[in-house]
Amino acid sequence: MGCLDENLLFELTQGLLDEAALSEAERHLDTCPRCRRAAAEALRTSEAAAPLPPPLVARGAAIGRYLVVERVGVGAMGQVFSAYDPELDRKVALKLLRPSSRSEQDEAGRRARLGREAQTLAKLSHPNVVTVFDVGTWEQQLFVALEFVAGGSARDWIARAPRTWRDVVRLWVQAGRGLAAAHAAGVVHRDVKPDNVLVRDDDRAQVTDFGLAADTRPSDTAHAARDLGLTETGALLGTPAYMAPDQLEGAPATEASDQFGFCVSLWEALYGSRPYEGTTIPELVKAARKGPPRAPLSAASSDDPASPGDVASLDATTTSAAARPPPPPAGVPLAVRRLLQRGLHPDPGQRHPSMTALVDALERVTQRPRRVGLAVVLGSVAVAAAALFVTGFTRPVQRHPACVLAEERQQAGWDDAARTTLRETFERTGLSYARQAWELVDGAVSARAEAWRGERAEACEAVVDTKAPDPLFRARMACLDERLAELTAAVEVLALGGAASVNHAAKVMSHLPPLGACAGVSAENAPAGPCAPCVAAHADVERARVFRELGRFEDAERITREALERPATPELSEARAALRLEHARALEALGRIDDAERELLDAAVAAEEVGSRAVAGEAFIELGYLVGYQRSRPDDGERWTRLADALSAEEGPVAERVASVRGVIAARRGNLPGAETHFRAAEALIQKRLGPAHPQRARALSNLANSLVHQARFDEALPLLRTSHELIVAALGADHPDAFQALNSWGAALGNSERFQEAVPVFEQVLAGYKRTLGATHPRLGTAALNLAEAHFRLGHHAEARTFYVEAADAWERALGAETADRALALAGLTQVHVAEGRCAEGLAKAEEALGICGKASCEPIDEATIAFLLAKSAVCAGRSKAEVMPVARRALSLFEVHGAAAGEQVGEVKAWLGR
Repeated sequence: MGCLDENLLFELTQGLLDEAALSEAERHLDTCPRCRRAAAEALRTSEAAAPLPPPLVARGAAIGRYLVVERVGVGAMGQVFSAYDPELDRKVALKLLRPSSRSEQDEAGRRARLGREAQTLAKLSHPNVVTVFDVGTWEQQLFVALEFVAGGSARDWIARAPRTWRDVVRLWVQAGRGLAAAHAAGVVHRDVKPDNVLVRDDDRAQVTDFGLAADTRPSDTAHAARDLGLTETGALLGTPAYMAPDQLEGAPATEASDQFGFCVSLWEALYGSRPYEGTTIPELVKAARKGPPRAPLSAASSDDPASPGDVASLDATTTSAAARPPPPPAGVPLAVRRLLQRGLHPDPGQRHPSMTALVDALERVTQRPRRVGLAVVLGSVAVAAAALFVTGFTRPVQRHPACVLAEERQQAGWDDAARTTLRETFERTGLSYARQAWELVDGAVSARAEAWRGERAEACEAVVDTKAPDPLFRARMACLDERLAELTAAVEVLALGGAASVNHAAKVMSHLPPLGACAGVSAENAPAGPCAPCVAAHADVERARVFRELGRFEDAERITREALERPATPELSEARAALRLEHARALEALGRIDDAERELLDAAVAAEEVGSRAVAGEAFIELGYLVGYQRSRPDDGERWTRLADALSAEEGPVAERVASVRGVIAARRGNLPGAETHFRAAEALIQKRLGPAHPQRARALSNLANSLVHQARFDEALPLLRTSHELIVAALGADHPDAFQALNSWGAALGNSERFQEAVPVFEQVLAGYKRTLGATHPRLGTAALNLAEAHFRLGHHAEARTFYVEAADAWERALGAETADRALALAGLTQVHVAEGRCAEGLAKAEEALGICGKASCEPIDEATIAFLLAKSAVCAGRSKAEVMPVARRALSLFEVHGAAAGEQVGEVKAWLGR
């Protein structure tokens, strides 16, 4: 076993270990002087420093409304029981906090603070936070009722089996998401460490014990020492090893100190030891103040799980092979280490701007492709380095000037001036979530810059003679130059976008081309030397992509068109294929569907000719969506997705998008069970690659939920939509437009399940949020107003419905023009209201206007059918003969029948009206 942590030492000194655990602890103490000193100090001071003894709590005893089942844990902070909540018929974990030996006034203040924070957390719902159900007092002790988590701690999870570095980072990214959500709610953890991260049986990490760490006030050092797991003489018993130096020196705990504890924990999980050594607080502070830690030499070379014999364990001489924990993972990338080193900076202001920024950056590193061949080379280098260390012959690395120059060039692309410019641009928007968006961009760009430097240095220094590099080296350098140009272009466009940049920052950052692809480039098409036009072309692709995602479609189309009009040369072939793909996307966004389809075909052909599987695959996916969904040719769309599938790996972003597009095509066919199957596959792939708490999972959950809604499976759909909303709020903030869009989907599901009374306040919140964040000319206002009008109409609130139908029509006219398919829907809604109120002539006029719009705009067939049938009914209501409007009703019937079972109810209604 490893060194004894604070809980084991407490249980040892209190006589709480069972026989097997006691024997194992004694064997370790026989061989570990450090733990012997800590245990001796704990025993020597336990009588003076011990808190009040825990009361005996019998099985079946009532603590508040909870019935105790059994004690499942005990530690320095108190006892944990499994308990039963008879009111809600569920099993809970009940944490009974041990009273301290402080004064009665101090203890009352402590209970009040912990109670306030537990109540705050009870309002927080996040998949990576253990849910707090209740808080109260029992016999002058605070108790907290929490979600019962079956599993163990992150420390147990690491010890259970060998893990890859990706597995470890992904687990801690989940924990980081939970911390970020708590920070957003105004709660600081104070005691981030592996034992406070629980891992469920499905490998979902959940952070627990928020705010339950003691309040460490410099004015009360004796109490602070005991609460921290220290004796009054300062001997370390455990928890302070995870604390930031500022926190150890008495400064209040902050989000930045939580970040430090997170980085210590992840460092320990990756490298097998904590980054700083010390047996007292002053020693720990001194070690942390020296600067960033260095990774152990044993942290070597592969993405595969290490076998128990691959890395020597520090405990190899003190424990049996059966008891020995698995070795730390091998091959931890330099990019991960640098991110952790920044989070471990002694100055809180120099750490990452937020937990979200840090975990986003870590997540991006895990998404880089594995590099098996390169890992073998690096492994041999690591072995050589270890041998030199053992024999004592070391020499400084002589870095090639070109490698140093590359790093300096990258630093110039994201220096303090660039960061300040973009931050001020975001702040000037006045949006409440601008700071969160800025932190996301800052973290993403900083992490990418670190990763770029690492990739460049790794490639550059692997070449013996950079004056005459081989073709593979040139290809990798060219790829990295292009990625740098793309990053610079993305930041430049974001600085121009105002509110749109704030709203779409997350999407822009998540769609940056992956750096890791440069490690697997082929030398076949490598340029003979630096290719400035190639770099410029890739920058144009990225510039156009960001403009498109900001909604500036004309700018995106112009940039790509002008780039394609320049002379074509052989070295530009791959870049021109990417330009064609982005040009096609801009044309599609502008509604020029015919032109977009032709350009996508040209892009696919061009990409195939130069062997660019990535661009060809993306073009095939876009063709699948455009042809299969927008043009309603599902068989043709399916064929394109099969081609994309053939070019992609079994897992990864392309496979995820193929599954999503197949789901959309199946929905277009009216095959809702098929759509559900594809959307489930897409969601499973995203969750496997990115983890359950990643915001990209939100869209997949929404798609899946909508397929269930259309099958009237509302009880299954609503929890998925709730989770989708929570993921977006955790990543982007509750006031972000995407959070309101997720809330709108939730309201729509409530409406579809005829829970209109519940849907109305949801839609009111969405409409108010859109007005506040998007302004009066955004088309989403029309969607929210239409949904609110529909809910009011179904409740019989005709006056309110009329108001919001008019608001929807006006919003769409401002945003898109008078003759748009969306505005036709709002006019159809007004037809319903007028007919219901007996004002049939006014209703007929609105229906005729709506159907006229569908004749000019591209209304969805089912919407056009609905409007046509409304027109027929309102015409008869207004006094026209049924025979006169029969052609219109038959047209509605034929359009409904195209949708098969999905429109079965509407088909039956029209047939009954026609007398069939």
